[in-house]
Amino acid sequence: TRRSSDLDSSYSRNSTYNTYIGMGYIIPGMDQGLQGVCIGEWRRIIIPPHLGYGEEGAGEKIPGSAVLIFDIHVIDFHNPTDEVEITITHKPEVCNVTSKKGDFVKYHYNCSLLDGT
Repeated sequence: TRRSSDLDSSYSRNSTYNTYIGMGYIIPGMDQGLQGVCIGEWRRIIIPPHLGYGEEGAGEKIPGSAVLIFDIHVIDFHNPTDEVEITITHKPEVCNVTSKKGDFVKYHYNCSLLDGT
């Protein structure tokens, strides 16, 4: 669910954010933070400026040198070269499958700045 302090949220668009990880399509901190996740996992990823938007920031919402906090919920992932079928389950007790570089990950997220603005 979107929080009032969020500067961006996939929940407000009622759509998951979908991307390949480890391939440079997203900020480096998120590329690193999404590796090793399980389907159904909730994770907080705190990204320092040098792995986010740097000293320049991004647009009007993210100032320079901002520390970003992403609270994510992984809905599904797959690798286009996989030959296995992934069935989404509700919070599995054991996670034997984890995401890796090159995976296409779909997840909901809330993002805010460390300073609360």
